[in-house]
Amino acid sequence: MATVRQRFNLAPDYGGELGLGPVLPPAPSGPPPWRRRFENFLWIAAATFAIYYGDSQKHLFHVLFYDPRIRRIPFNLGLVCLAINAVIFAYLAVWLRHIIKTEEKWELIAPAAIPSATLIGLTACLLFSIALWPIWGILTLPLLFTLFMAFVVISPYLPPYSRSDGESLRSD
Repeated sequence: MATVRQRFNLAPDYGGELGLGPVLPPAPSGPPPWRRRFENFLWIAAATFAIYYGDSQKHLFHVLFYDPRIRRIPFNLGLVCLAINAVIFAYLAVWLRHIIKTEEKWELIAPAAIPSATLIGLTACLLFSIALWPIWGILTLPLLFTLFMAFVVISPYLPPYSRSDGESLRSD
């Protein structure tokens, strides 16, 4: 039977931060920068392809706004959800950070903003899936995910942030 002293005895490689043993090398922080750039390029290229080729006859924006196969009520509600998310984003990223210039965390200033934006974003995804299903069927889900990922990888480089600022705000 092990005693308390044996169970809580530290192995020789622990305690490096306390000066009690050897320090372990730091874990790698993530993929190399070239790989991240290549993945970002692939997401943007896939979204560009989806936008340009649309339904293989017209580009995506023509299909979205003029095709009679789209269910208009869910599509318009999805656009409203996107507009609400854009307002939440503008409030958090532009108004608080650049106009008021506050350094407090968003969770303290507007604790309901991020959960609300998440819920509204998921609602928009559901509504767009319902609206676009008659055109692309099961391919609607990868299409929406590709467009979302392209927005995620390009958003740090949009106007409120500079390129040098974008590297520290990456979300991928």
